Amino acid sequence: MARFFLGCSTALLFLTALVFVQASPDLPQRFASREAAAQAGCRFHRVKGAATDTCVFTVAQGDPMPIGIYDRSADGRYVIANELKIPSWSWSAKVSFDEVLQAGTDCLVIDTAGMHGTAISQRALLLIGWDGARFRTAAVESLRYGCFRPTAAADYEMKVSYSFATANGGRRLQLAYSLTRDNQEIGRWNDSLRWDAARFAFVTVPSAIDASNPTVSSIRERIARVRAYLLAHPFDPAIGSDRSFADSGLMDVLDPVCVQ
Repeated sequence: MARFFLGCSTALLFLTALVFVQASPDLPQRFASREAAAQAGCRFHRVKGAATDTCVFTVAQGDPMPIGIYDRSADGRYVIANELKIPSWSWSAKVSFDEVLQAGTDCLVIDTAGMHGTAISQRALLLIGWDGARFRTAAVESLRYGCFRPTAAADYEMKVSYSFATANGGRRLQLAYSLTRDNQEIGRWNDSLRWDAARFAFVTVPSAIDASNPTVSSIRERIARVRAYLLAHPFDPAIGSDRSFADSGLMDVLDPVCVQ
């Protein structure tokens, strides 16, 4: 089955003792004022915590999609300090913000395309946050994955809903899955991932996989392997390389029903 994911790279420009980002040509280097930033569409969120005044500017018409993080300088300008690059096939990535960890810092919650091709489509969740020094990916999960005739023997679709909650004194990423064949449900399950600050990631809470449904068991095992790989080889949003997605098996989790 063909895989489609584009990679990218980022460049840094070092001047004097400070590090400045050489922005993508599609990203402004600075905004003259808060008003100018807001008028241009830069969104104000505490992506570096309450102590740093920041805004986030995205270029929707790009693959990869450039995201600029702008810090307010002493003279009131907003100057680009970080650039992220997110795979965005068909310019479909969407960025929202959520105080996921309830620690005064907003995470970037990104919905973007995963596997895509003839009669195949996948949406993926990227959760990106600031660790105090750099932006890191805290979770990568499938949101939806469908493969349909004639690629598959039937129309299969895995739908995933997610939420963040506090349980046992820590934050959790809760995932609920539904798998259908020709619009009839053939599997349902839930996963819970706990926040691990040391690894800056949501990690799997061990649980038994019901072997009574071999199709669901196979898919869940693949998802578990993806999480383990990405924990060891996390997606770096500052570089934007798609190799971790391709190598992790993220785009293959529905192969038990998609590949004929």
